[in-house]
Amino acid sequence: MNNQFECDLLSKYVSKVIAQSVALEEGDSTRANRLYRDVSKLFEQIVSEGCRHKLLELLDHEEPVVRSKAAFHSLSIDPSKAESTLEAVSQEPGIVGFNAGMTLSEWRKGNLQVP
Repeated sequence: MNNQFECDLLSKYVSKVIAQSVALEEGDSTRANRLYRDVSKLFEQIVSEGCRHKLLELLDHEEPVVRSKAAFHSLSIDPSKAESTLEAVSQEPGIVGFNAGMTLSEWRKGNLQVP
């Protein structure tokens, strides 16, 4: 796996996560659902290419929604760091903070399966 390919995958992942958040904020569920599928496909590609660990780098991203999504996708590889990130993001206002809090709550209840 070359570093440029990993960077491209992560860059696309970040762009799609942010775009999905914007679509949700704008109430555009059709676009948000399409972007959700795009993010899921990118995550699957990141996993299949063996660079899932690179998502941990996004736990310090400037955008809370990126940190939250990367934390969700990292729960099974570094639960402590991912939970800590979700706890921090859950303090953010609006839907991003709410979603991070719900993700953390459901994870701790054992209701989430993260591949």
